[in-house]
Amino acid sequence: MIGHHATRGLAALSPRGATGGAADVLRRTALAAHTDATHVFDELIEDFFPTQPPTELFQPEPGCSDTTFTGSAADVTALAGQLVAGILHALADPADPRTMATLIVRIPVGPTAAQPAGPRWLTWPDDTLVTDEATGYDVRITPAALAEMRAEARRGARVRGPRVETGGTLLGVVDDATGVVFVDEATGPPPDSLLTEAYFRHGLDGVSNHLAARREATGNLSRFLGMWHTHPHTAAQPSATDRAAMTSLTLPLDDAPARALVLTAGGPGPVWHKWLATGDGPDFYAHLAARTAPAATEPPASEAPAHLGPVTWWPGGYAIRLHRPVPVPRKGSRS
Repeated sequence: MIGHHATRGLAALSPRGATGGAADVLRRTALAAHTDATHVFDELIEDFFPTQPPTELFQPEPGCSDTTFTGSAADVTALAGQLVAGILHALADPADPRTMATLIVRIPVGPTAAQPAGPRWLTWPDDTLVTDEATGYDVRITPAALAEMRAEARRGARVRGPRVETGGTLLGVVDDATGVVFVDEATGPPPDSLLTEAYFRHGLDGVSNHLAARREATGNLSRFLGMWHTHPHTAAQPSATDRAAMTSLTLPLDDAPARALVLTAGGPGPVWHKWLATGDGPDFYAHLAARTAPAATEPPASEAPAHLGPVTWWPGGYAIRLHRPVPVPRKGSRS
């Protein structure tokens, strides 16, 4: 890709066997540029990933065969040469044959102007892949999102008990054109969540503000995607309570979308313990659920559903005091 004035260029690299293709790599580049706290990529955002469409008149109008930038042959040749040379070096001697990467290059400017940064690589490891069997969509979970889920599961096992469920919010986007669900980030349970050994209810406190902050920080590339929760020591399959919740798709925000990703992490004892101890992935169930009941934001209940009987439940957040210290009945249903 060449910028509007042929002063900057990007080249995306997705080796054979990587979990993402060129569109995936360019989306990661946009996210990295928008979320970088040092603002070193601000000019790239303006050139390649603007949050608002450019207002500068450009002739001819961009089309399938029209030029979409202005620049001299020397500018284009210099950018193309650096990009091609960099990609060839990466292919000849890759640090990791499956690492996705973007090369950023800039054209030198005059001696009195602010000097641009030199060539730079951005790299990303493979995602964890899960398939939604109902839709056929690929669900791609970034290492950062998976690490956050694991950290919350490990903390929950320490402070609440090894079988208490936990969960939180997922941020990302659904790309229907490619049939991919991108999971960029995961959060832990809000403070007003309800956590038990048989049930997890996602709370509302702070969720809307967090989602708004992340939408702004990512240039609206990453937004509310769905919710995740755990089934420690059991199969990563939806319970009857989960399936009922999918039809109403009660979500922790007022402007709830018509679809949301439901992601469950679980597995038998050895699989679950290995994930917590070493990071080797758990079993996952993923489903892009479509609401079939009217949209509604249901306030979190102060107690677990009555059909589960008396249970010991914990709040979300960092509270460690349990509520209603009554033994959990050993039931087959989970959520």
